[in-house]
Amino acid sequence: MIHIARDVLIEARRSHFFWLSLGISVVVLLVTASFSSTDEALRGKLFLESGIALLWLVHMILTIFFTTDSLHNDLERKSIYYYLVREVSRLEYLIGKYLGIVCSIGLSLLITGSVFVICATFLAGFDLRYLVGLIFLFLEISLAAGVLVLFSTIFSKLIAIFAFLFLFFFMSLLEHYVVGAGGGVLVKAFLLAVPNFKYYSYLNMVVHAREFSLKYLSFLASYTLFFSLSSVFLASIQFNRKPV
Repeated sequence: MIHIARDVLIEARRSHFFWLSLGISVVVLLVTASFSSTDEALRGKLFLESGIALLWLVHMILTIFFTTDSLHNDLERKSIYYYLVREVSRLEYLIGKYLGIVCSIGLSLLITGSVFVICATFLAGFDLRYLVGLIFLFLEISLAAGVLVLFSTIFSKLIAIFAFLFLFFFMSLLEHYVVGAGGGVLVKAFLLAVPNFKYYSYLNMVVHAREFSLKYLSFLASYTLFFSLSSVFLASIQFNRKPV
C-alpha cells in the first residue's frame, strides 16, 4: 500500500494540472492580500472570506479530477496489473490509491494554506481558527476522495464526477425537504447512511470568529474516517466483481 501511495505522489508531482492549480492559488492569495491591505475598513475580513473560499474551490476541483483520473487511467492503461501481479489485493490497491491521493492534495493544501495563514496573520493577526479551518478543509477533501474512489469503481469518469456533485450539492437540500415534510423512517435512515458535507462548515468560524470545540473536531475526524474507509471498502467489493 505504501508503494502504491508513493506512486500516486509521483504521479501528482508530474501532473501539470496539480502544479497549475497550486500556482494559481498562491498567486491569487497574494494578489487578494495586497488588495485587502489597501482598505482599512475591510482589512483582513475580505481576504479571510475570499481566501478560504479559494482554497476550498481549488482543492475540491483538484480532488475531483485527480482522483477520477488516477483510478481510470490505471484501468485504461492496464497499469493496475503491475500491482495485482505482486499479490496486492484490490482492497490494498484502493487503500494505497486513496492514501496517495489524500497525501497529494494535503501537500498542496499545506503549501497554499501556509501562504493563507501568513497573509491572514499580516492583515488581521494570528488566530488559531485559521489552522482549524484548514483542518476542516482537509477532512472534507479526505471524505470527498473516499466517495470519489467508490464512484470511480462503479461509473465512468464523467458519471462519477456528476454523481459526486449530486451527492455534494443536493443531499443537504433533500434532507431539508424530507425532514420538513416529515419523511419516512427508511428515507431518514438512508440520509444518515450517506455522507453529508454539511458538517464541514468553517467559513463562519474563520471569517466571523465563531467558536469551535475540540469535541466537534474529534467527531468530524471520526465521521470522515468512518465514511472514507467505508467508501473504499465498498469500492473494493465492486472492484472484485468486475474484470480488469
